[in-house]
Amino acid sequence: MQPVLKIIRPSVVNKIILFNFLLIIICVSCGKDETVQPVIDIPKSFQLPSGEYEGTFTVWYPNDTLSNQTSVIIDTTHFFNAQSPDQIPLGGQGTLTCTDDTLIFDQNTYWTAIYDWNLYLDGKYHYTWDGTHLFFIKELGGSSYFYELDLQ
Repeated sequence: MQPVLKIIRPSVVNKIILFNFLLIIICVSCGKDETVQPVIDIPKSFQLPSGEYEGTFTVWYPNDTLSNQTSVIIDTTHFFNAQSPDQIPLGGQGTLTCTDDTLIFDQNTYWTAIYDWNLYLDGKYHYTWDGTHLFFIKELGGSSYFYELDLQ
């Protein structure tokens, strides 16, 4: 007569116990809803100091580079950039928003159509600021538009 119950080998029992143990650990750890707090609070926005920033505007096209002296006046959250006589840059005025790594210039004026709308100071630029030197750049379609300015 054969036994009704089969004897399970010890290696199979160990695998079942280990599987159940890991399953319990996973279920317990997934149930925790903890929020990790940052060690340092990094400001999400700030304001550049008000004043006149003077320096150079440069545009790099795939086949040409144009550059000219320019100035940008910043008054808390507003900006003004006068149009250069040779239209490099075309200028602009409006509101300014500063975030961690982006300056957002939002024009509130209407300008005549020129072959390259990006010569107006408008849109999002990545920037660096060291307390006196301001550098910001926008890259679009193989062209780069950048300002290198110093606070006066």
